[in-house]
This record gives sequence, C-alpha cells and structure tokens, in this order.
Amino acid sequence: MSEPTQPGAPDPAPAPEPASSPAPESASPPPPPSDAPLTAREAADLISAKADTPSAPSGADAAPERPSGETDGRDDPETPPPIEAPRSWTKADKEAFASLPRDTQERILALDRTRELELRRGQNEAAEQRKAAEAMAQQAEQAQAQARWQYEQNLPQQALLLDAEYRKEFGTPTWDDLQDWQRNDPLRYQAWDLAYKRLTHASAELQAQQDRQYQQQQLQQQQFLQNAEAWRAAEAQKFADKFPEWKDPKTYQAKVSEVMDFMKEVGFEQDFLARAATEFLPIQIHDSRFQELAWKALQYDKAIAATKAPSQKPVPPVQRPGSAPNRGEAQEARFRDLTKQLDRTGNLRDAAALLAARMNGRS
Repeated sequence: MSEPTQPGAPDPAPAPEPASSPAPESASPPPPPSDAPLTAREAADLISAKADTPSAPSGADAAPERPSGETDGRDDPETPPPIEAPRSWTKADKEAFASLPRDTQERILALDRTRELELRRGQNEAAEQRKAAEAMAQQAEQAQAQARWQYEQNLPQQALLLDAEYRKEFGTPTWDDLQDWQRNDPLRYQAWDLAYKRLTHASAELQAQQDRQYQQQQLQQQQFLQNAEAWRAAEAQKFADKFPEWKDPKTYQAKVSEVMDFMKEVGFEQDFLARAATEFLPIQIHDSRFQELAWKALQYDKAIAATKAPSQKPVPPVQRPGSAPNRGEAQEARFRDLTKQLDRTGNLRDAAALLAARMNGRS
C-alpha cells in the first residue's frame, strides 16, 4: 500500500547528477514544498541523495552547477609546468609542439626518447662491429706479415735444399739427356721438369728478396745521409753563432788547420780525422783523447772567466825614490801582459800560461 501524497502536486523530478559520474539506476525525488508533510520514504530518499551528492542551492541568484573536474582557478591544485620540446628541434617544430595538448606532448616525447635510444643502440652496435672487424683485419695482416717474414727467413735454406735434392737426383743433365728421357723415360723427364721448375721458382724468389733488401738499405742510407747533412748544417750554424770570427773563409781555414794540429797532439790520427770530416764516427766518452779535450777545454773556460772577473788592485805602498818595485807590482804587470797576449791570440797555450801565473800568484 502506497503512502498518500498531496493532490495536484507535480510528478517528482530526478535530482541533478554530476557530469563526471554515471547516471544512477533510480533518481531520488526532489524535496516537497515546506508546507507539505514528508512521508518516511521521501525522507529516506532525501537523506540518501544528500549523502551521495551535494544539492545545488535554490533561488534565483544560485550559481550554475559546474561539471565535475572543472575549477574556478582559486582552489585548483598546483598546475604542472609546461613540457619543453627537445633542444635539437627547429623553432617551427617547437612552436607546433607547444600548441599540442599535454597528453599528446607526453606521447610524442616518449616516442622521441624511444627513437633516440634505438638510434644510439644502433650506433653503438655499429661501432662495436667496426672495431671487431678492424681488430680481425689487423690480426689477419699481422698473421700474413708473420708468415711472409717466416717464409723469407727460410727461403735461402729452402733454395739450398732444393738445389741439393735436384743435383742428387738428376746431377747436371745435358740437352741429350733430356731428349733421351723425353723419348724413352717420360716419368723421369716429368720428375726432372717439376724439380727444375721448383728450383727455378725458389731461386727467383730468393733473388727478388735480395733485391728488396738492397733497395731498402739504399733508401735507409739515403735518408740517413739527408738527416746527417741537415744535422751538420745546423751544428755549423750554432758554432758560427757562438764564434762569429769563423764565418770569414780565410780565418776558417787557418783555424781549422790549427785545431787539426792540436787534435793530433792530443792523439787523434790523421786517418781518423779525415774520416771524421766526411763520415759519422762514434766517439766514446771513455776515450782518453776525448777526456783530455774536455779537460783542456774546461781549463780554457776557467782562464777566460778569470780574465773577465774584476780584480781588486792593492794600493802600492809609498816607496822612496830609486827603490825597486815590490813583488805584487811585478805579478800584476805579468798578469796584464799575459791577458793582453791571450786577448790578441786566443791560443790555448796563452790561456794555460795565464791560469798557471794566477795560481802561482795565489800560493
């Protein structure tokens, strides 16, 4: 039995539904007018509708209902930052990307990252394959070079063995022997022909190897001479920069002759000096002649340095007229004479004499 309702009242209308929620199976009736009594079912339906969804405010100035998911901007959660396009894209692509929805942008970026990963993986695989191929090619070249080197090393001995076997088997056959073997003993003739071809091939290979070695030696010798000439010119320029007086041809010839005589006195033979002028002979530092040269050069440098060092001249004591000069004045005069002699000649003997006089004067 149904509950009685107010006569003439309109049919109950379904309650407004949120836009995002699906439509309920049964709509709850609107609240009746305030002057009408509520039945128990109407009260239960009204409480259930209020618990499920909030009702819109009544009246003429009530705000329109917004669909679910829309906000007015005041109580929205924090808006996520915009998605930037990859830096490698062009300006037009970046502008087109910015105009797309966020979900479309995320999808495009995911596809772009996948493509980049695939591209890098392909590049890495290609690089690894190229390295592996280069390593295999290098190993093959090394193995081929090793086999060739081993073959060339064994080639002289192999040629000798083939020659010994040939002479042991066939001796030194004449033209008549070969014609006889061809007519009466074809098998021996074929064996001779094969052995002769093997011996000829080995001899040709050996000759070609010797020719290659000779050419390589010639090239090395030529390169060595070119480097030697360049080194000799550079060293001559360094010496001329230190001793400009050697640039004069006449002075050069005279000084070279003097140096040669000095080196002969040290102990170098004429043949050695002649070869050293055109060839590159090794000079050992333990050679007594080299050590003597080094020692005398050191003494010369010391003597030159002593002449350039300022010396304090002692004040001579007052002497009576007619008295002889003291020993200090005589030594200073001797030093001045030797210094002038050394400056004029630049000879090693004059430098040694000056050094000896100074050492005697200090004792």
